Amino acid sequence: MPSRKVALLDDLSEEKLAQSGVTISTLARIGRIATIPKGFIVSHQVFDDFKSMKEGASERLIPWSVELEVARAFDRLGSSVVNVMPSPSYPSGISGSYVSDKASLVTEIRKTMVEFLSEEEEDFRKGKEVAAYRLAFLVQEIPPHSVSGSVEGAGEGKYDVKALLGLPVDLSSSDTMTIDEEGSSVDMTILSQERKWVAEEAGMEEVEVEKELRRESKVPPDMLKKLSALGERLTRKIGPGAFQWYLKDRIFIVWNVSLVEELPEPAPEPKEDTIEVRRRIPSSGTSIFLMSKSPPESVEGAEIQGLFLVPSEGAQPVADELLRLSEDLRPRPIVVLAGGKGMESLAGARKEGGKNIWPMFGASASHSEEITKSAAEKGLRRSKELPFWLEVGSPTSLLLLKDAAGRFDGVFIPIDEIVNKMDAPEDKRFGMALSAVGATVDDTHERGLVVAIGTSNRERLGELWRYCAERGIDILAVDDGLIEDTLSLWRAEEV
Repeated sequence: MPSRKVALLDDLSEEKLAQSGVTISTLARIGRIATIPKGFIVSHQVFDDFKSMKEGASERLIPWSVELEVARAFDRLGSSVVNVMPSPSYPSGISGSYVSDKASLVTEIRKTMVEFLSEEEEDFRKGKEVAAYRLAFLVQEIPPHSVSGSVEGAGEGKYDVKALLGLPVDLSSSDTMTIDEEGSSVDMTILSQERKWVAEEAGMEEVEVEKELRRESKVPPDMLKKLSALGERLTRKIGPGAFQWYLKDRIFIVWNVSLVEELPEPAPEPKEDTIEVRRRIPSSGTSIFLMSKSPPESVEGAEIQGLFLVPSEGAQPVADELLRLSEDLRPRPIVVLAGGKGMESLAGARKEGGKNIWPMFGASASHSEEITKSAAEKGLRRSKELPFWLEVGSPTSLLLLKDAAGRFDGVFIPIDEIVNKMDAPEDKRFGMALSAVGATVDDTHERGLVVAIGTSNRERLGELWRYCAERGIDILAVDDGLIEDTLSLWRAEEV
């Protein structure tokens, strides 16, 4: 993967996403501002081939080569039960379903394609004046979760919520509530739930709910404010609709949406050969990245929007470590400060499917031609899908950014290193460092680069956050010990 007909969702270009129907293109947009499940798509080309077969619709078969690709993609997901959803290029009432093995997945896709060729759906398209259409499929893993539900705008800063234990199969026992912007309940109905559907290795199974949980509110009260903020962000960025979610380890994972209005046609791809890095980063305020010197064992803060991995030259990660991080963080980017050995690991991990791993070069801007040439020799060539980053760790290098603008797409500034290298009294260094960065930010942005600042200093965090917000810094990267404090600042701004 990716192939022409089966590919990971986050490996698709903007052009391919625009060709993949309403469901897939919408989930891809949601994935830039919230967590979505891992998944893969079955391209519209499979349906085009299926539709052009000479046999009657009920006798047509999916080619064996495509079945094999689907089976391999299924094996790469971490869930034995998956959700398969059709993604036509027009709003349709044909829904998806849960399946628990590869054979059932192929059968479900084929059955749904036949359904789209039925007279009833053809009449529906005629009524909607759909002349030509495309049909792709999204296959998502189901993350281990405690609760599932939906959130939908109810006007005047209020949100309607449904929630139930387990999978969203039988909504007749779901809690219903209306909450305000602060997550406070305006209206709430808690229903007793005695049984729930879960995804097990053997497939879908209905089990009893623990007695002590049957009459409890399905969403913890302290999570309602976070759910309200999520609903506001999704409604503002995606449009009005009901957003379906899973709750896993206090993180809301958005897996589907029923929009009230049709999405506008996506903007055409720019003709010039520019690198659109900004589209991968949420556009609301400053994004939060984790900053780490070694590959973390797990990425607990699922709300982070990416990772800066900045190991020393003697501690470069191996390809397997990068691939593990790639899977954990998809589609969010991992920017790796890689030396010679690290660059080989990065190239190997990308070759195996880690397309969200990007290289960062730790040299002065004046040497940028040499280091990018070395990367090209290892198969890493700058493109729309592979942006290059530059780490600038000294006040002098900041002045050389103009020369680097044509060869890089992002600049990472470890502000603590800049402070330490300032030739000034200790109590004035931080202010001088921010002034030095500020002198280059506007020009760097105008040249199309994304700007990130990193820190591990708790005492500077509050002032640095305000600086990032005021100066339009794209990314603030902090180490693990500062993630919660930074997320608190971010949530306060979002709400």
